Amino acid sequence: MDGIETKGLYFYINEQFTTRMVEGCNAISVAVLFLAFIFAFYKGKTTYVFAFFGLIFLYVVNVLRICALNMVYLEYPDYFHTAHEYFFPAIIYGGVVLLLHGGFGILGEAAVLRFHDRSDFLLH
Repeated sequence: MDGIETKGLYFYINEQFTTRMVEGCNAISVAVLFLAFIFAFYKGKTTYVFAFFGLIFLYVVNVLRICALNMVYLEYPDYFHTAHEYFFPAIIYGGVVLLLHGGFGILGEAAVLRFHDRSDFLLH
């Protein structure tokens, strides 16, 4: 592979190469975004528990997303680009939205009010 980037994690299904995962597909940036948002509305010990289980949820969703993406590549290669660029990112970011939506319930009404107070500057 002269001149071709070879770093990353290679995936094989039934001994057939499917895809290569590079930095950015591992959802670390999504996890950091989730943690930053959660700790912006810190609510004591509950915040740490929610962050821990939220990270586990994001990890599982991302592993399932990567598995499904490889299956799409193998079985439906014509749809791979659309799945990779639009559908599967929506799944991981949708997972964050679901976590944050649930997080406001767990972290309490105070977090919602603090978010509202901090977002006021956007309206002016």
